Amino acid sequence: MVRAQYNKILREAFESSIEVLGYSGKTLLIEDLENIGAYSKYDDRYLSLWEIGNGLKHLFGEEIAQMIMEHVMIRMDKLYSLQGV
Repeated sequence: MVRAQYNKILREAFESSIEVLGYSGKTLLIEDLENIGAYSKYDDRYLSLWEIGNGLKHLFGEEIAQMIMEHVMIRMDKLYSLQGV
């Protein structure tokens, strides 16, 4: 139950953080991350901040990955607060 809620919040935080890429860019990035095993758009697979960050680092380099992951963590914190977790 906790893992499912964590996955939901992480997925929502990550996907909202990359909205700036537009639909096509977001879809391609998610596909690239899935192909390297760093992300899954399916609810039954555990998501890891570390794996997503490493996947982004692999695709974009350290600085871009760090910038995106900082936004994801801030968004996750807001979502946790809103849900009273």
